[in-house]
Amino acid sequence: MDFDPGEAVEWNSVKAAALECRQRLSDMGLTSFVKTTGGKGLHVVVPIGRYHAWDEVKAFAQSLGQIMAADNRIYITRMTKSARRGRIFIDYLRN
Repeated sequence: MDFDPGEAVEWNSVKAAALECRQRLSDMGLTSFVKTTGGKGLHVVVPIGRYHAWDEVKAFAQSLGQIMAADNRIYITRMTKSARRGRIFIDYLRN
């Protein structure tokens, strides 16, 4: 999961988003790690075996992103740049 902050989003909000994602994954029994993206965002990664098909991984990541966005208006899963101001874009395709 890639957490990409829009304009006017503070770093503490990005950190909180990554920690929230890690907690949700932990609640599902998955181990995850946070890493910097090289830009201004964070990635949350889950090591998985090769026995998961791309469609399965994509559907899982999309679902998690959409649930987080439904639970908290600071998150958005649409790529539209103009809609990101003051919000954190959850890019579920970065897996």
